[in-house]
Amino acid sequence: MNLNNIIKDEVLYFYKHVHVYEKIRNIEIIIAEDIYKTILKYEMCDTLKEEVLDSKTSLNNLNGTFIFAPSIDKKSLVVLSKNSVIERGISQTRGTLIHELTHAHDHYDFANYLQLTDYNELYENENYTAFFFWTEFHARCQGQKRFLKDYYSRQWKNLKKQKKELLDGIIYSFNNFQSDKGRVYDFMQSAGRFYTLLELCPGKENFKTDFLLKINLSDSNDDKIIDKLYNIYNFLCNNLEFEQFILNIEIFNELINMLH
Repeated sequence: MNLNNIIKDEVLYFYKHVHVYEKIRNIEIIIAEDIYKTILKYEMCDTLKEEVLDSKTSLNNLNGTFIFAPSIDKKSLVVLSKNSVIERGISQTRGTLIHELTHAHDHYDFANYLQLTDYNELYENENYTAFFFWTEFHARCQGQKRFLKDYYSRQWKNLKKQKKELLDGIIYSFNNFQSDKGRVYDFMQSAGRFYTLLELCPGKENFKTDFLLKINLSDSNDDKIIDKLYNIYNFLCNNLEFEQFILNIEIFNELINMLH
């Protein structure tokens, strides 16, 4: 497994299939044995620095992450865990790299839209929370698509055969694994996986009946939570790209705030 070749392949894939940019952004991609030590070598936005120093070596448990530079003249970082690459294989690695590259360019797009020179201000924007959740859905869609297309490239019929198993896996993952970033974040991850699977393998499945009504929402006291989450999912499906999303970011912000 030549890791440098994988990086080159995925950069080419990203700029050809995910988004065409007029110029390449200043992003360094590294596959590191120690994510935490690698991140500390880079300048980053203050909010991220606080998170990094708080998380410390627990960052080494991640498959990968993105670190946003504090300004356009500084270099941002996409770093993947070498141990994760070895354990999870090439297809998962390709998906993770596309996932993190999508986050990176979403952040640059948002900063450019806000006309920022100091990227620290991005995290102070009133719509940052809405952006944070949207980019998680967007990145999950792009990363999952790359993973599935690569993994099933020589056995595409098996994707259809295993569709129900994959859908059940999305439900199981949501019900049994909770991230430290909250349940709304977990929902964005699951929604991205569900959308991508149905995009690649269309069928009669419905997000409400085949996901929302099967997940555990017992910790919510909101009797309208299903409808609210369904509205969020429909918004995401209709605002897949940044150019469309940014026009409706305030609507999405309202939808997210209805969950609290």
